[in-house]
Amino acid sequence: MINRILTLIFFFTLSININAQTHLAQEKALKESLNFLASDKLQGREAGAEREGETTSYIVDKLTSYGYIPLFKNSPLIKFRLPDVRMSGGESKLELKKISFREGRDFFVPPFSKAVTTTGKLSATLDSGSVLIIRISEDSLKVKLASYRDKGVVAVIYNSSYPLGNNKQTVTTSASIPVIQVTEKSYTTLLENIGEIITIKTDVILKERYTHNVFMGLKENLNKPYILIGAHYDHIGYGEDGSTKRGAHEVHNGADDNASGISSMIEMARLLSKLKENTEYNIAVAALGAEEKGLLGSTFLADTLKKVGIRPSLMINLDMVGRLKENKLQIGGVGTFSIADSILDATNKDFGFSLVKTRDGYGPSDHSSFVRIGTPVLYFTSGVHTDYHTPADDPDKINYEGLKQITDYIASLVESLIKSEAAINYINIPPPVSNRTSFKVTLGLIPDFTYDKGDGFKVGPVTEGKPAHKAGMLQGDIITAINSKKVNNIYEYMSRLSELKSGEKIVVDIRREGRELKLIIQL
Repeated sequence: MINRILTLIFFFTLSININAQTHLAQEKALKESLNFLASDKLQGREAGAEREGETTSYIVDKLTSYGYIPLFKNSPLIKFRLPDVRMSGGESKLELKKISFREGRDFFVPPFSKAVTTTGKLSATLDSGSVLIIRISEDSLKVKLASYRDKGVVAVIYNSSYPLGNNKQTVTTSASIPVIQVTEKSYTTLLENIGEIITIKTDVILKERYTHNVFMGLKENLNKPYILIGAHYDHIGYGEDGSTKRGAHEVHNGADDNASGISSMIEMARLLSKLKENTEYNIAVAALGAEEKGLLGSTFLADTLKKVGIRPSLMINLDMVGRLKENKLQIGGVGTFSIADSILDATNKDFGFSLVKTRDGYGPSDHSSFVRIGTPVLYFTSGVHTDYHTPADDPDKINYEGLKQITDYIASLVESLIKSEAAINYINIPPPVSNRTSFKVTLGLIPDFTYDKGDGFKVGPVTEGKPAHKAGMLQGDIITAINSKKVNNIYEYMSRLSELKSGEKIVVDIRREGRELKLIIQL
């Protein structure tokens, strides 16, 4: 009976709070921020790119003007390292007898290739010591390279039936042997010279890169409960890594993905700044970097907050909120705390959205980094569209009225949660089971994409209850072999995984803090 009375008091208080709120996001301010962030001037906001500082400075200046202050070491910026970028150089060679092929015209060295100079007998079969020539897609080649190396192949020349690649840089790990793509004409010439000795030089350059999270709050510390509002500010630059439009070397401005989320977050920060003196709660805001590189910024921030013992009471993630259509607003993480459903519906009485809810807090955006550390989350999006990751995702496609309504709705939601002082207790919702995997088995782990030493595959988060977790595998372990077959990088890990079957018991060699260990894993 007492619990029922408390619940009724909570929702009575909640209804008063919601009715008393007069949030009015300024459409002009939303449009101003979005148009700046999605301008050609910022060159697609790729993480670690030359003009990134202009983006973070804009966000910091806006938040500072609304009274927000740095939360770590008197700086609003938290620096973290990106995976090394691999760039195709201009000194590669492909030579056969008296034939010298020209780089850029006859062949291309993809940046995932190993950098090496080698010679071998040209072969169309898997012969030890040979340079294999094959017709295959790039994606399939990456998975099969480990098996080719196991057979003694020293390099691969391939034709994919597509024009030579123009993506001269990547952040993926290195292949274990050199790789060269050739044109149809060059492929035919090479097939006519099977058995001849060929010389290969693959010029690939490594470069260190760093990026930043912006992390600020209304109050100077996080020792009391706080709500974190976050959105990623990076996009995919010129589309060299991640564009859904094949061959498009154009600025991808990412107006919806995710200039819309950042502009909404900035305006929301203004609306909520009035709460500074009226509540014990703090409000933190995070403009997250390198989401497009694999949730790197949110993972770094979530792990840091967990390590120092100041996890947020709730993390709200805004990702692609600028294309509201038919008034449908998608919300994830509704099952990660008990009052989520009720407060979302109560707040919505003043807005009339058609809410499409998902209970779990997982998915390919930054909220999943926080649900992984046991934090309740809410993920807001207006949904994907055909301009996603294309040069056509521009400001003229944004529904600014819809963006304003979403901003007002979430600001009202946050204020209601804070004023009600309701407990936000985490509920563990298992991740959904995917039926779309191309592998017969899974170990239940996420790669650490920042590792590129070529001496193993670094384990990221390990999913509880999955085979790797049951066998004792930990985040940070380096997998060096599976069933005595070497694993030097993510491609070779995928290749080994594709060979396994459900029900098998496998031996996984790992390196943990300098020690060599073996784990027996039941699939």
